[in-house]
Amino acid sequence: MLNKLSDTIYYLSNQDDRERPTLGLVCGNRYSLIIDSGNSPQHAQDFLLEIENLNVPPVKYVVITHAHWDHFCKRAHYFSSSFSN
Repeated sequence: MLNKLSDTIYYLSNQDDRERPTLGLVCGNRYSLIIDSGNSPQHAQDFLLEIENLNVPPVKYVVITHAHWDHFCKRAHYFSSSFSN
């Protein structure tokens, strides 16, 4: 479940038992931006499914905060999905 910080900022909480980091979503006027991409295809898909339930602009960007595997491992998943242009 996504947590809402404001009308434009959401996050998916970390899960230490599954080595899943927190993932973020920042929504702009035209596009949205994802912060970190997750540690597995399922982690990325879970996040994208949560985003589908929101009425937000389409995701166009993914920002990686640092080079730990659990933050960037599945960045390609977002670019192969229907969420990117």
